[in-house]
Amino acid sequence: MIQKIKAYARELSLTGMAAESELLLENARRDTPAYSDFTLNLLNTEILCRRKVNLERRTKTAKLPLAHDLDQYDHGLMNGMSPAQLKQLRELIWLDQNFNMIQAEPVSLFLLEDSVMKRSNSDIEPCSEPSSRLSRPLN
Repeated sequence: MIQKIKAYARELSLTGMAAESELLLENARRDTPAYSDFTLNLLNTEILCRRKVNLERRTKTAKLPLAHDLDQYDHGLMNGMSPAQLKQLRELIWLDQNFNMIQAEPVSLFLLEDSVMKRSNSDIEPCSEPSSRLSRPLN
């Protein structure tokens, strides 16, 4: 009977339930839960198994780097960081002082009339735009 339950669970792609069916049935015999509680245990087992498999798949797909610990950093490397430099970086003072931060503000570009040229029939000639339009910002 257990083999038939496992076969049906696999056929329905309920791999978590198939893997844990013996344990679930043993617990049901011992505890004699209500049908609704037993069904809830079956479905809960399947959901937990699927979540675990999905997390493993997403972690593998993400190709995350291995976990590293700065306490195990080898300071003897050529061109490596000294312990004092590493300590200073760990204090995150550079973050408070906005070093290495990208400014996300729009930048205005001004065109200079002397340097604006356009290409026409492989000859370069000055742009025919009026100078009032050339010196305004392009936003």
